[in-house]
Amino acid sequence: MIDERLDQIMNCLHRVTARAIIIRGGKILLTGELPEPGTFGTPGGGIEHDGRPRETIVRELKEELGLDVKLEQISENPIYVGTGNILTDLHRGNGHGIPYANLYYRVELEDNQDPVALDNEFIWVDLDELKSMPFVSCQSLDKPFVESILGNER
Repeated sequence: MIDERLDQIMNCLHRVTARAIIIRGGKILLTGELPEPGTFGTPGGGIEHDGRPRETIVRELKEELGLDVKLEQISENPIYVGTGNILTDLHRGNGHGIPYANLYYRVELEDNQDPVALDNEFIWVDLDELKSMPFVSCQSLDKPFVESILGNER
């Protein structure tokens, strides 16, 4: 009975995130992902129930990296949307998960805008380094897109 109810609840849930693609000098900015130590991903986070994607990026970049970004620095529309399922312990290995969508936006930093490690560690990596980096599970299916956009910057 409980498993059946959990499945019903999980079918109603979804997670939508806004992610920042920040490239400078041929390198992309990645953050360490706390829920999965040793993995990395693009900065960003969950869009709140009444939130907007670009406003989420402004909030998350401030919280994670101390960056004061204005809406004008963020692309008007997503440049990519990645989807998948986040598997959780609640599913007890039954293959179900919470559907997610990652909305990727290009962010142009000003020359004087430099990140600082607040909530997350961060690194700048080039394409060769990126190819061997472990990505956080909820962005792992999107890694080829991230590699391709960085490759186009060369």
